[in-house]
Amino acid sequence: MTITRDCSSSSSFDGKLTDGKLTATATRRHRVNLYPQPAENNLSLHHPTIPIDVWPTPEAYHTMAALSEAEAEIVRNHPIGRSTLDYIMASFEEAIHRNPAEYPAMLRSSISSEEARASTFQFILRLATPNTARHLPSRLRGQNLQSDLIDLGRLEDLRRVDISSMALLVAQVANRASDADIWSAAYNLFPATPPTTPMRSVTTTVPDTPFRDSSGAVHNTEELREHMDEVIKNELRDHIYLDLPDFFDAFFNSVDGLQSLATAVFAECRQKGFYSQERWSSFPESCQESSIIAWFGDEVQRIADLASAEESARTVTLKSRYVLSRPRNSLEGSTAKQTLDIGFAIRKDPYNVEATSSNRWSDVLVPGELKSNKKNDSSFNTWCDLARYVREVYAAQDSRRFSYGFTLCGDMLRVWKFDRGAAYAALPFSVNQDGQRFVAVILGFLLMGEEELGYDSTISSNGDHRYISVVRDGIEERYRIEKMIHRQPSIIGRGTTCWKATLGGSEKTFVVKDSWQYEGRADEGPLLAECTPSRYVAPYHYSETVRIGEMDDDLCRNVRKMSVASGVKWKRRGLLSTTAFSSGASSNSSSLHKRVASTTLQNTAQKRSRLNTERESGNERESGNERESGNERESGNDSAPNRSDANRFHKRIIMSRYGKPLNLAKTKVGLLRGLIDGISGHEHLLENGVLHRDISIGNVLISEDESEGFLIDLDHAIRVDRAENSGAPGRTGTKIFMSIGLLQSDNQRESHSFMDDLESMFWVLFWICTHYAGPNTKQICRSIFEGWNYISPSNLGMYKRGLISDEVYFLRTARDNFTEFYKPLVSVVNELRKVVFPGDKRWKNTSRAQYNDMKQVLLEAISKVSED
Repeated sequence: MTITRDCSSSSSFDGKLTDGKLTATATRRHRVNLYPQPAENNLSLHHPTIPIDVWPTPEAYHTMAALSEAEAEIVRNHPIGRSTLDYIMASFEEAIHRNPAEYPAMLRSSISSEEARASTFQFILRLATPNTARHLPSRLRGQNLQSDLIDLGRLEDLRRVDISSMALLVAQVANRASDADIWSAAYNLFPATPPTTPMRSVTTTVPDTPFRDSSGAVHNTEELREHMDEVIKNELRDHIYLDLPDFFDAFFNSVDGLQSLATAVFAECRQKGFYSQERWSSFPESCQESSIIAWFGDEVQRIADLASAEESARTVTLKSRYVLSRPRNSLEGSTAKQTLDIGFAIRKDPYNVEATSSNRWSDVLVPGELKSNKKNDSSFNTWCDLARYVREVYAAQDSRRFSYGFTLCGDMLRVWKFDRGAAYAALPFSVNQDGQRFVAVILGFLLMGEEELGYDSTISSNGDHRYISVVRDGIEERYRIEKMIHRQPSIIGRGTTCWKATLGGSEKTFVVKDSWQYEGRADEGPLLAECTPSRYVAPYHYSETVRIGEMDDDLCRNVRKMSVASGVKWKRRGLLSTTAFSSGASSNSSSLHKRVASTTLQNTAQKRSRLNTERESGNERESGNERESGNERESGNDSAPNRSDANRFHKRIIMSRYGKPLNLAKTKVGLLRGLIDGISGHEHLLENGVLHRDISIGNVLISEDESEGFLIDLDHAIRVDRAENSGAPGRTGTKIFMSIGLLQSDNQRESHSFMDDLESMFWVLFWICTHYAGPNTKQICRSIFEGWNYISPSNLGMYKRGLISDEVYFLRTARDNFTEFYKPLVSVVNELRKVVFPGDKRWKNTSRAQYNDMKQVLLEAISKVSED
């Protein structure tokens, strides 16, 4: 018999016997049974006919290991999705179309076929992509099920795959079985060694790498919430400080007359009956989102009106701010489709309310997150939800240095501040029990100036133009911003922003770059000045530390005005996520810290005393029915090199040359020429004793006419001994472009060699060819490699090693995944692979000849590549 499945026809399953053949038609969107008896029946996906003498019998389904209760809960919380199942199964369907005659060897006991092993490898790796695999625990003492699947997916391990288990898994995916059945079958690939104690998705205490990913390092993805939540949790988890006692004094008292105005307005609220019996009269009993939104908006407007009556000079400012809420519809300018629970926004015309209401992230001044239960005030998930909004504010507002935010959980309000080093918050308080403080917070947000809200006062507007001001040799220069080139939307990190600019209305173009650099780090400006002029490196023009309010702009003195260590540092105790980055926090809210925080400033001393007593005694506290043993919050000093209380300075560097990122090349020749010159630029830096250490798409530029390329961004560069300049201790870079050796190294002092950067050049080319559609477009194509952004560095290194270790598999993967425009470069990239990975293995020895070898491959390709 032959089973024929036509994915373009009926949405139901119809089986009939015709001339000894069973024909079945179904769409992919519905579960169908593709495995009727007898076992010698044949399977065909789409049209090819494939014998399936090894496909599972019905009895085989009874051998699947059952999911534990904890595993089943993870599966329910993280559904795979039908489109993802199609994507996973496509790895087989594509192979069947290419070589149906050879495919039966795929599931035979030896799996001797290279073609079959490659397809199976792709299937397993695609199965490791869904978020579920990152949350499900390992049954092999590994990090998680994702890492187990990637380990199994290595070509050298497939010979040990249990064929019946593999057949069962493929059957479950092909049939679009339930998620529980699919993951049970996935576990079936491994020895049945169920844990003796309940497993958790968070199992280790030591990160597998000393560097940390951030939301700014994500490239070419749809930024789905299920992925980005994990990224943001990982980014924040070591950078949160709570209950800063001097928060309001440090930040709100900068508003002239705020306390006296708040006292007067609150007295009016009492007198008019808006506030009575220690609560706001209109505060909703249910605390449902819609009710709180309506109450909050009305109360803010009432407070603004009363304040305007008290001090008419502030009327314009008060009317220019309003409450914005879009909990159901995303705001314009999102990095992804992102809604906003509530927040404060600015009106361009204070007197035209209807015409100036905003639906843009660029107009959000202070974002807020709502929860109906006051216990959520102390939930890590709540804080990360607010952080997602802050990330959108950073992405949409290129002059934003920091951002305030607030959470309102039930009637518990907590005010936050996010800068490039940490997220820190005041003590929470009840808006009902402390009505005057609520009025002061609202008026503070309504009256703060732009600089107080975090805007860069050296960036100004004049009509339709914006300008950046610097003082060079004692003379002010104003650079007119022509466009923003790059904005890193990370919450924690350098926050790099680049603009194309012109000086004094001239036609000469410059690139102005702002970033937040750790104190004591070598300045990029002097490094760049030492290495230029060179046609292969962006020429240095000027650099400075930005000054705001007559002070050097830094975190500790100018932004924070206080020590965040005066608060309580939140830390997860003894747990480290094994999800997307292996060091990120779990999204399973049941394991998060659940404590109702103190509601008044007066409780600070009592709370800290109690917290210290509990730490000393080792006791666990309980809140309701939830134990607090999962997390701890510890007071401030952190000895880690990337500690969140470390200082950063706001640096600005101006380069007298403009270029566009390599991925925007209009021609294949332009791309190759830009890469050649980028390699030459790296060699030039090394000859001048500088190692770049952060090769990525945005750091290799090409001129607008695509005649030449050059290297930029020495943020991570270091000086190396000219006599021994083959490497430098420490690892850094953009994860998806990092070398296999750095990704997989367990040694924090692993030497970062110039060879690592040259390998990154290869991955930059590979990434562009798999994600960009071609000339004159910024269109980004979906790719199976999008998951590289979310898997752990060690697993990514393993994936890359498998990809480059077999030429047949690499060529097939490239042909299948290069965009149509870049398919002619498949053979070129493969030739470059042979140079970068001699013998289909990661390089072991360093050689300066690698520069010329790589450039020679690319130069030869230029003469052969057609631009048709």
